[in-house]
Amino acid sequence: MENQENSKSPLENVINENALAADTPSPIQAVIDALATILYNADAKQRFTITIEDDSSTYDVVHEFGPIVDKTLFDFDARKDVRVAKAPARGVMATNTDNSDADVWLWNQLILGVEGYGDPASPMPPNWRDLVDAADKCKALEILLTAERTEVEVKEKAKFKPWGAKPTGSTVILRCYFDNDIVSTTHEAPSITALHTREYKKLTGEIWFAKGARIGKRDTKIPPQLRRKCELYDSLGIASSGYAGRVPAHHKQAVVDALFETEQELAAKN
Repeated sequence: MENQENSKSPLENVINENALAADTPSPIQAVIDALATILYNADAKQRFTITIEDDSSTYDVVHEFGPIVDKTLFDFDARKDVRVAKAPARGVMATNTDNSDADVWLWNQLILGVEGYGDPASPMPPNWRDLVDAADKCKALEILLTAERTEVEVKEKAKFKPWGAKPTGSTVILRCYFDNDIVSTTHEAPSITALHTREYKKLTGEIWFAKGARIGKRDTKIPPQLRRKCELYDSLGIASSGYAGRVPAHHKQAVVDALFETEQELAAKN
């Protein structure tokens, strides 16, 4: 308890002390407790309010999405165009990515409705999906699919392993948006084996030679990785929390990338 108190900001301490003196719950603690009850539900509808700007005005519009189905995400991943570019340094793989068509396709698959477009007194046009600008679709989709690593707990390499010590793992915390709220989910992974590391390196190192490449020109494409990263996530025996139901595919991918990229960084450091 002492460590928790010391980790709070000065503002939190002042408000909590005043609340304690008044024998009332801390307003900050009440907000924290409320946020802690929000669970990410990939099978629920989600509404997001986004601000759109043009040359003369700003607009607040709402995009409502249906369940995020893994199969749809796998199809979306296959539609991406990711190609190997000229590397900035030896041993580094650079890529050029064009997801615009894939983003629009996924938005059209998941969208249920929009608000804030057109005169509210007029009926929704039957082709409303086509009338929403592609940039708006991509912006809303970016929010929907956000899954950012906020913390990865990795143990530093020790000089020796104590007798009887058991393998330790890593914890990845994702920050994501759910129905206009920011939520966090936790993924606790056991010790990563050499077999898992080889599998990750294999799937992330694969390239395809693009059809139609000219002689003397290296035109290669990165194949879809989402499905195999999900399989790798499942094989790791990861314990997750913060979800009302399943872990969606794009979250599994974010966790796998975070785990193995951190392992590689640690190995290079040592």
